[in-house]
Order: sequence, then structure tokens, then C-alpha cells
Amino acid sequence: MNTTLEKIIKTIAAPLGIILAVLALIYGSFLPFRKAQLFIQAMHNSYQARSVADYERIFNTALNFSSPVGQAENIRFLENQIGGVIAQKPPQAIADALVSYADSISRANAPGRYGLNYTQELMTLANIHEVNFRNYRSEKDYNAALALYEKGLALSPKRPQFLYGLYQLYMDAGKTADAKTVGEKIISLWPSDKNMAAFVNGTATSTPAGK
Repeated sequence: MNTTLEKIIKTIAAPLGIILAVLALIYGSFLPFRKAQLFIQAMHNSYQARSVADYERIFNTALNFSSPVGQAENIRFLENQIGGVIAQKPPQAIADALVSYADSISRANAPGRYGLNYTQELMTLANIHEVNFRNYRSEKDYNAALALYEKGLALSPKRPQFLYGLYQLYMDAGKTADAKTVGEKIISLWPSDKNMAAFVNGTATSTPAGK
């Protein structure tokens, strides 16, 4: 390698290394940190929301901030908060708007698989729809919860939360025969659940709750 070429390479390599280091710092540290800051600030400011539109605007600031990591966690935390609000049975118009917002930010309908966070997100969103169905008996919520539980089971067929969630959804809908079918699957995997076994066998004195 001649001296001129060596000098050119060294001239390019030095600033390039600095640029790469700065980019690594931005994408590996600063952006996730800033996204986390925005989300924490949104959580704090959410108590000032006077409408669902206000609530969405506050959180969209954090969700729309681009970062290589953190989005899945933010969505999951926010959906958990929405689930907590839905459980308090607010007026149906507010509940329905919050459920629609949860749907809009969810990755449940995105193509591909996203690992543990993805299945947890499916579970959280299914619970939101199930609770809203239990509160207001909307067929739309029932169908959404059913589809999400079934999708979760397709990805994690032995995950108890999906099976117990599906069982509870059928019970909420008064579909006892379907609930017993799911109960049979549950006790085939976890025979120690005596309450579920008694329910399936018709000897239960009380209905086992979904977990």
C-alpha cells in the first residue's frame, strides 16, 4: 500500500470512526433515554386530561418519538393503564374511545411475531376488550377478545393466561359448553386445578375464576 493511499484511508477513517461512535451513542443510549423521559412525563400529565382526545395527544408525543428500542414497552405500559381505567367502568362512550385508542397503538395486527412482549401485548389487549364486553355487552368487544385469545393460543398454546382468559370470556358470554371445552384443555395441562376439574365434571359448588 503506497503512502498516499495510506494517508487517504487514515484521513477518512478517523472522522468516520467518530461519526460511528456518535451514532452508536445516539441510537443506543440517548434516543431510548429521551423516549423514556417523554413517556414518564406523559404518564404524569395524563392526570390532567379532560377528554380522551387530550389523553391521546399527551401520550402520542412519547409514542411518536422515534427510538430503536422502547416502543413495545411503552405500548404495553400504556395499555395496562388503559385496562385499569376500563376496569373502573367509566361511561361507555369514554370506555369505547379508550379501547379504540388501545387498538390503534397496538401491534396485535402487525405482521410477524415479536417474541414475549408481543404475546404479552396480545394478552393485555384481549383483557381490555373482555372487560369492556363484560361491562357493556358489546359484540364487537367479544369478537375482538375472542380473536386475540385465539391468536395468542396459536403462538403460545400452553400459556395459561390465554386459556384462562378464553375460559372467562366464554363464561362472561354465557357459553358454558365452550367454557367447559377450554376447561378440559386446562386440566389436561394443569391437573392440579381442582376447581376447574370440578367445574368440568359438573361437581363444582362455585364457578372457577379465570386467571
